[in-house]
Amino acid sequence: MSDKFLVDDLDGDDRILIAELVKRVYNKYPEIVYHYTSLDSAIKIIDSKVIHFRDSRLLADNTEQRNVFNILNEMISMDEYSDDFKRYAYQICQDEYLDQYISSDLQNNRFSDISRFFVFSCSFDEHSEYLISTYAKRNNPIGCRITINAKDLGEQFYPQYLEIVPIIYNEQDKRALVKLIVDHAYLKFKRAMSDEDKKTAIGLMVSYLMYLGIYLKSEEYSKENEVRILLVEDNDSRQDLSEFKKDDYRYELPIVEHFCTEFKTM
Repeated sequence: MSDKFLVDDLDGDDRILIAELVKRVYNKYPEIVYHYTSLDSAIKIIDSKVIHFRDSRLLADNTEQRNVFNILNEMISMDEYSDDFKRYAYQICQDEYLDQYISSDLQNNRFSDISRFFVFSCSFDEHSEYLISTYAKRNNPIGCRITINAKDLGEQFYPQYLEIVPIIYNEQDKRALVKLIVDHAYLKFKRAMSDEDKKTAIGLMVSYLMYLGIYLKSEEYSKENEVRILLVEDNDSRQDLSEFKKDDYRYELPIVEHFCTEFKTM
């Protein structure tokens, strides 16, 4: 997460919040990361020179979406928030309402409209028997590891919009980050002069939570030591990224062979 998210139309409070999230979320990372997959998929990546980035604009991964909103559900039950705020916020914890919210009002929210995110899941762990054996169990003949130079990958495409982000598994850290966002939304909510302003405050909260959700994952997955190559497409870059092709929330990016320096099997 970087200063590119401090866009001009965000007010001072939003800028302060984003700066704080940047400070707490962003960490140092190595340039070399490892993608674990089946042998068949690894061969396809090498042969076709294509990798699949998942469109995370709507946090399609239910595990992560529910993770961040379950924390929200716990957070807004605290006495420090008014009943009025809770009533608005509780609504978005319901799956049906969340789907409706995302598909309509949230699309017009100024923060969510700034950018969409594409993620490619990798790992810090070069010798993860856990990940190799996991993929080998899924009706695949064998698990496989591909070594990727993420810096080269970024420089080939759109370097100013590529980041490598480690996943946050620790429950205490996750709750602290969610509380930052909820407190921020509550401050805007209390200042709201109309129902529409209240709805806008909640909409911003949803946007920030969905973005934060890209970085949060349940502790049960911590053995993966996951890191995500995050490609950010903003409004200004959409023309330049016209090679993205939609296919069930997956997008294909052509890559050259030297990005994959090696791949090894169990």
